Amino acid sequence: MVLVGQATTIATAAVVDLHCHHHTLFPLFWCSSFFKVKCLFKFGFLSKRIEHQGLNHFNPSITVVLLPVRATRCPSKYSFIWNLPENHKIELPLTSSNQPIQKAGRHFSGWLGTIARKPHLCPIKYKNWTEMQDELKEEIWDIVQSKWILPEEPARLEATKNRTLSSIATYWRNHKSTLKKKYFLGRGNRARAPPNVIQEDYEAIVQHWSLPKTRVTTLGKPVERADVYVKLHLHKDGTPVNAEAQSNIEKINELLSESSNRVQSSDLTGSISWAPDDVYAQVFGNERNGRVRGVGFGPTPSMHPAKSTPAIAQCKINKIILQKLVGVVSV
Repeated sequence: MVLVGQATTIATAAVVDLHCHHHTLFPLFWCSSFFKVKCLFKFGFLSKRIEHQGLNHFNPSITVVLLPVRATRCPSKYSFIWNLPENHKIELPLTSSNQPIQKAGRHFSGWLGTIARKPHLCPIKYKNWTEMQDELKEEIWDIVQSKWILPEEPARLEATKNRTLSSIATYWRNHKSTLKKKYFLGRGNRARAPPNVIQEDYEAIVQHWSLPKTRVTTLGKPVERADVYVKLHLHKDGTPVNAEAQSNIEKINELLSESSNRVQSSDLTGSISWAPDDVYAQVFGNERNGRVRGVGFGPTPSMHPAKSTPAIAQCKINKIILQKLVGVVSV
């Protein structure tokens, strides 16, 4: 069955009563309390090929019915599309650049958003769309082709496929971003998967979001060692690993709530920021010579600019000035 958005784009249409039965009339597709369908199409030439916006899709097993009219402002799950019987399709009008248009095009775009939110079709565990399995993308495309009439020309069909999957990828990223803001960065329980999300997939993406490099892009500011301590001393359900950790985390969170206590750094490379008087030092005490706690091997307390003596700082300034002068002379 083919749903169309405009009667005049197909053939001569006649508005008839819903109880009218004639062998040349297409049967009513679907109706509920949310939708009203009053128009049935009457064709006098069923054997003729239907052409619209470059679509060439005559099939004697396919019937045409008007798209239902929404009677509610509530968010749509597009059940009337998902519940289409076999061989019942919606005609998708396209521009010359394969852009969906008209009422059917709006339904198409909204329906693609529901695909992006289905956990078995678009799992959120993947870091980006390129990591999504090709088998899932092909399954999605098969579903699209089973619901919509698309161009038969190979080049246009491939272009439509690429545009469709690209749109779904955008909706998928937006969906993940919404979940992240609401359940990971918000006050929700990070250990419990949101509704309609697979628990294992949610745990996988939370683990990725918790990485220092990921948190840099999420927070838009450097990750300091106090942040890392909190993450490493919480169970998956969000509870501290022990009483000592709970006490330390409470102190850290209280100090970090004041933006002035955060490390002032422009380093967004993903490395862990620290300072001699940062929140970590205020909770656990000053650093000893030789290493800095919570940042891995390499850094030492003497390496921080705040620990530099005036003479060392002046040498660094002189070195920078000299490099600039050499650059000017070489030009």
